[in-house]
Amino acid sequence: MLIRRPISQIESAIRKLGEGEFEDKIAVSGPADLESLGRQLDWLRLRLLDLEGQKSRFLRHVSHELKTPLTALREGVELLGDEVTGRMTHGQLEIVHILTQNTLRLQRLIEDLLNYHSAQFQTASLLPVHFKLKALVERVTQRHTLAMHAKNLSQSLTAADMEMEGDEKKLEAVIDNLFSNAVKYSPTGGTIRIQLRRRGGDVVIDVMDDGPEIPSHDRVGVFEPFYQSTAEYTGPVKGTGLGLAIVREFALAHHGTAEVIDDGNPGAHLRVVLPSRQMEAAA
Repeated sequence: MLIRRPISQIESAIRKLGEGEFEDKIAVSGPADLESLGRQLDWLRLRLLDLEGQKSRFLRHVSHELKTPLTALREGVELLGDEVTGRMTHGQLEIVHILTQNTLRLQRLIEDLLNYHSAQFQTASLLPVHFKLKALVERVTQRHTLAMHAKNLSQSLTAADMEMEGDEKKLEAVIDNLFSNAVKYSPTGGTIRIQLRRRGGDVVIDVMDDGPEIPSHDRVGVFEPFYQSTAEYTGPVKGTGLGLAIVREFALAHHGTAEVIDDGNPGAHLRVVLPSRQMEAAA
């Protein structure tokens, strides 16, 4: 009994450090050796907190320093494309188009880096609320209307008007990344299908498209940061490989899973399974 309590406190402290919870001070009461170990763990907590702060500041500063010249580049390229400085030849316009696509890609990369870092940092700080999942999906897909029109895509949503408990902002990012991924890889005139259903105490979110099937050797890697699938992509700006990594981070934070499903049909099929009640799942 003398040892069990401090050991339990140490285990709890290590678990919190592993989950990225650095705010609470670590205090261990018991034999002197175990109290000393508790003080060392608290030193480790402060060190990790400091390193996390340094990383955040570094990313903010670098992104700011990159965005400033990038904005100037984009404005200059747009002026050239509008032929403000005079008429351009067909070859010159092609070069301007290449420059435009690469500045857009660089901007997307900077934004995705910040989003992925934010996702990693926030996984330990869920703010569960009750919300209507179908309404959330409809709100997210509405943002992609222009991109869908550009490729003449249609959408099919099959869902009951179910309520679930979770961090609405983070799950909004999950749906947004799944849907934007489907839009990017869907062929012109294709259909994106979304299904929401309950399975026991879980909520299952399926997003399917008519694009290229995800090869078997890519089905685990697509959720890794910066992973580029071998599936053919024909969109204007190639992705950075961080969208699905963010999906997995937030799914794991909700005690759920993200995976590629092989259903025998053509196209890609991504599935996220989440406990419908986060408080119970955490317990």
